[in-house]
Amino acid sequence: MAEQTFSNLSEQMKQIWQPAVQSLDWHQPPDVYWKPYRQDRLDGDWFPGATLDPLWNLLGRHQETAAGRIAFHWEGEPGDRQTMTYGELEREVALMTSVLRDFGVEPDDKVALYTGWLPETVVTLLACIGLGARWSIVPISVHSEALAERLTLISPKVFVTQDGAWRHGTVLPLKNRADDALAAADSVEHTIVIRRTGINVPWFTGDHWYHTIMSGRASTSSCYAQQDQSASTTISTVRDADSILCNMQVATSDTQPALTEHTTATVLVRAASFQQAVATGGPLWCAGNIAWVVSSWNGLLGPLLAGQETVLYEGTLDVPSRKRGWEIMRRYGVETLVTPPSVMRTIRSWTPQTPPPSSELSLTRVVTAGEAVEPELRAWMETTFGKLGAEVLDAWGQVMIGGIAHVQGGTTQLPHISPRVINDAGDECQLSGTGELVLTHPVPGMVVSIFDIDNELPLPNFDRHGPNTYSTSDMVTVSRDSLIHHGRSDSLVSMSGQLISLDAVRRVMLDHPFVRRAEATLLLDSAVKKNIIAAVELQTDDGATSEASNALRPGPDSGAPAFDTRTFDIANEIIDSIHNVLGGLAAPRTILFVDKLPNNARTVLGNMTSDQLPSQAHASYLTWNELVERATK
Repeated sequence: MAEQTFSNLSEQMKQIWQPAVQSLDWHQPPDVYWKPYRQDRLDGDWFPGATLDPLWNLLGRHQETAAGRIAFHWEGEPGDRQTMTYGELEREVALMTSVLRDFGVEPDDKVALYTGWLPETVVTLLACIGLGARWSIVPISVHSEALAERLTLISPKVFVTQDGAWRHGTVLPLKNRADDALAAADSVEHTIVIRRTGINVPWFTGDHWYHTIMSGRASTSSCYAQQDQSASTTISTVRDADSILCNMQVATSDTQPALTEHTTATVLVRAASFQQAVATGGPLWCAGNIAWVVSSWNGLLGPLLAGQETVLYEGTLDVPSRKRGWEIMRRYGVETLVTPPSVMRTIRSWTPQTPPPSSELSLTRVVTAGEAVEPELRAWMETTFGKLGAEVLDAWGQVMIGGIAHVQGGTTQLPHISPRVINDAGDECQLSGTGELVLTHPVPGMVVSIFDIDNELPLPNFDRHGPNTYSTSDMVTVSRDSLIHHGRSDSLVSMSGQLISLDAVRRVMLDHPFVRRAEATLLLDSAVKKNIIAAVELQTDDGATSEASNALRPGPDSGAPAFDTRTFDIANEIIDSIHNVLGGLAAPRTILFVDKLPNNARTVLGNMTSDQLPSQAHASYLTWNELVERATK
């Protein structure tokens, strides 16, 4: 691409993103929105030379006229609730800023949060933003071993967790898990513990109760750096546009954890763009895990930038009852619901017993994000929410590089950046065709590299479709009216808003000494929630694996192997390993032990539905021919 063309492209970026950019207050506004690193690639520098105070944009600028406006409503799983105004939130953030400063946190230091959706999580996250500290959220489904790996990768100075977390009516022992993990995380100097459930927890040097360090502390000056840089004490910092705001954990084709870095201005511009395009001005609720990027960016930062209300919740939607989601929407007058399709599948499975209310809802828009929506689920959503007067939208698939700019024809659309859709043959798709979405214009913060414990890794083949292109790994369909509907084409699946690598699940299974071959895929039954299923072929060919051989012994009929208790033990060991390494959401619902596992195993498994699985709870034996027969019924 010629230099003049890149100059034109930079000017186009300014026109496209100007509404979102102008919605922010800048200390030094950007003259140029995008500057390429080189002339044959789409990665470049966004908003070079610009500076801004992110916390001023999120909280400070609302204080004079809207301090009494509600910032968020929060629902605990046991039924406790809290509402916080912008003024109250600012005061809490000022206190936590003072705490973190006393703990030695400075700009570009790292803070890791191993918490659920709590008011304290919001306060801590915003205090990190004000200080310029990089925050990273670890899903509470992750156990000690996987948590230790993530803390080693993040290398935080301060770690924030809870005594326990409510989920499905039970308490997850987060502090106990954290203590085991912290033995391998020598960077952590202070651990802040939120008293949530009241369970007894061990206590060590460097542990601090959240309520203790916050109570009695004199409020820090509410002066923002945006307003007065001469003040000796401020609760926020003016930051370069390209300074790192946060680190996000990503699923890769390996079992090793990896991070992406996201800069301050690109995150805020994307969040502002999403809010402008999707929200309707009333309360927004993102029904997803706080560790999901859509939740933290578009469910929290976007509404705060606009000075609007958002709704947060702890736990799951079936406790205390399956009416909980509808009750939250009714209680707070939710107008915009953003959620992964997995939540919609779950609600759909409950609908016969728990139908939506016929009235009393203010819902006007339902947005699914992060994964594909199958036609059956889409039809159900349009019927169910359409009766309530709500519009159903399909959002951007690869949310890490999302740049939703407007809504049209039942789907969210990228700005006018000339995307292409390339099919498996490498040809550009026509109308009604399906293929991979390939960008020919940049969007803020496109992911071009990830970080593991040792080094920076380039995103594999992001320009594989030629110079000046970005291959998203999103499978999309072009409708007859030229609109794009999103999905995914890689081995990553979204489970309750958390990305899981099927390749990583497979690798953990292969680490078991008795497993010869293994495969994992998504069991997608539109009537129930999504689950991962796995197929395993055990080692049976040498003396070193005699225990595995004995696990599958000849059955009484036709010579087919039958189960003994050791087979169930192996299944439990595999599931426990996946649970510990990748988290509970990655653990398969069912493991099918087979006599052989051919190369097309993932495709065959992917054709199965829940009613085609054997009746055993979590482990069964089938010959491969029997499995194929079930899958093709």
